[in-house]
Amino acid sequence: MPDQFRLRWPVDRHVINQRFGEHPSWYAPFGLPGHEGLDLLAPMNASVYAAADGQVYRVGHPPDHPYGLHIRIKHVVGGQTYRTIYAHLAQALVQEGQQVRAGERIALADNTGNSFGAHLHLTLKLDGAQTPGYPAGIIDPLPFLITDEGPPVTDLVVYPTEPLSLRAAPTTNSARLTVLSKEEPLTVLGDAEAARAKIGQEGEWLQVQTLQGQSGYVAAWFVRLTGQAPPESPLRVFPTDMLSVRARPTTQSNRLVIVSPDDPLTVLGDARSARARIGRQGEWLNVRAPSGHVGYVAAWFVRAADAPPATSPPSAFLTLTVYPTADLNLRAQPTINSPRIGGAPFNTPLTVLEDDLTAARAKIGQQDQWLFVQTSAGERGWAAAWFLSPTQL
Repeated sequence: MPDQFRLRWPVDRHVINQRFGEHPSWYAPFGLPGHEGLDLLAPMNASVYAAADGQVYRVGHPPDHPYGLHIRIKHVVGGQTYRTIYAHLAQALVQEGQQVRAGERIALADNTGNSFGAHLHLTLKLDGAQTPGYPAGIIDPLPFLITDEGPPVTDLVVYPTEPLSLRAAPTTNSARLTVLSKEEPLTVLGDAEAARAKIGQEGEWLQVQTLQGQSGYVAAWFVRLTGQAPPESPLRVFPTDMLSVRARPTTQSNRLVIVSPDDPLTVLGDARSARARIGRQGEWLNVRAPSGHVGYVAAWFVRAADAPPATSPPSAFLTLTVYPTADLNLRAQPTINSPRIGGAPFNTPLTVLEDDLTAARAKIGQQDQWLFVQTSAGERGWAAAWFLSPTQL
């Protein structure tokens, strides 16, 4: 069967958080022998795509349904009927009865329903199939999933010369995924040198990725190359903790290198404007790292070289900061069945409020472990440690 039917990745990031059949104890209360699908990494409002050509036959958010807002698509291949379910959504972008193509954007991700944090749950059904212990039709999606990670991300950035369609395939007849703004930075995927030769050429196409992580194709004759880096300023800054230098000014962008609190960063561009952004949430600085990498750092995690280092408390030793790898719920108790009391978006800093920070650090990334944390807004609660990272992603 897998040789006749294939599933494209329905999200941009190819990371599986939970596989089919895992964690039997979690699902025993629901009469299941384990997880009934795949949980895929997808931050809040991340794009969700149809995994195969088909027809949408259900869109909705039934009261108390564990899937929350979800979409169901029917696929008839080789005389067999498959069904994909996309669960825990923030918004549906398709309607019942609509025909969709593989790779077409159909929804935005969230954590509606029985969910502990933003992600995409994918269920696959095959009419007439029976997996022991599961409801009729449910099968493991993984053997059907195209596991090719896709083209590599390059350091080449291009900009549309006018509002431009992002297409599902390299043709003007393919589905329009979104409309890009003029001068919106796009990261080129694949072979950078081959792509560079296509820029400005009529009839050529480039595979690109937006700042939000959505990938597709753009007409190469409507983009230009990125300009040169701004000149160095006299301003130097230092990270206040381990910090990622990113290719673009967003936490969704590729990480170029990690810098430490001892690494001086040279600010590029206007020093006065950059100094005004230091310490401000949501602002970014264009910098050159000691390694020579040129990129962007979060301005709220740096200090000016002429400012005294933080001494109360020394962040490297008396506090522990962690970062959600997905939009995450904070719970009243360390269990997924506990009431939700708050939330922490993807990649935002959380302060660990535990006496033994050595033990707390050992829990990071570990399945079934929990950490008591506080957000920058002062909310406190328990966070699933297996969705936490010691550095920003």
